[in-house]
Amino acid sequence: MLFLFGALVEVSGVRVFGNLLVLEGSPGKGLVVMEIGTSEALSINLALRGERFWRPLSHDLMFHIVRVANLKPIKVEIYDLRDGAYLARIYLEKPAFLWFKQRVVLDSRPSDAVAFALRAGIPIYVSDHLFKTPEEMIDPPEVPSGGIEG
Repeated sequence: MLFLFGALVEVSGVRVFGNLLVLEGSPGKGLVVMEIGTSEALSINLALRGERFWRPLSHDLMFHIVRVANLKPIKVEIYDLRDGAYLARIYLEKPAFLWFKQRVVLDSRPSDAVAFALRAGIPIYVSDHLFKTPEEMIDPPEVPSGGIEG
C-alpha cells in the first residue's frame, strides 16, 4: 500500500521537553509536537547530547542489530496522523547482488524512529501537512455569549 500525502520536509531540529517530542521544520514551516514515553524521551535526550547509558538501551540495540545484519540506514519518515497516532517508517538498504541494493522499509513508532535516526546519523523527514505553526497549536480563548465582563 502506498501513501501519498504531499512533500516531505527534512527536520532541522529535534527537542524533548519532558514527554513531548518537538520536531522543527525549515524556518516558517512550523513544528510537530507529539507525546512520547518516558524511556523514549530519555533515549532521544541521550542521543541529542551524544551520551551513552552504561548499558545498551533498546535503540542502541536496534542500531547494533541493523549494523551487524549489514543493513544501511537511509532515512526516517513521519508520514501521517491517524486516530491520534503519528505513523513513521525507517528505510534501510541491504546489498543484494553486485551493485543492486534491496530496500527494507520498517513500520515504526515515531519516537523509536527518531531515537534510531539520531544514533544512525540519518535524516528525519516529516510530511508537510503535519506541521503546525505555534498559532495553530493554541486554542482560541472562549468568549462568553454575553460578552467579556469588565
